[in-house]
Amino acid sequence: MWVFPDWCQGWAGVVHGGLLASVLDELCIKSAEALGLPCVTATLEVKYRRPVPTGKTCRGEGTLLSRR
Repeated sequence: MWVFPDWCQGWAGVVHGGLLASVLDELCIKSAEALGLPCVTATLEVKYRRPVPTGKTCRGEGTLLSRR
């Protein structure tokens, strides 16, 4: 769990989307590594569902859905 400080905002009070994409990328990599699978990111497409506010506690988790 972590908190994005105000300097992470892209819009007033909202975390910058590029930072969120980086965190999501790391979650994907760490999920694979936890299963002993070496990997790299080939592509990443993010569809944001709602804004993430700065100053609030965030939690991330990942699940491996397929293996190629």
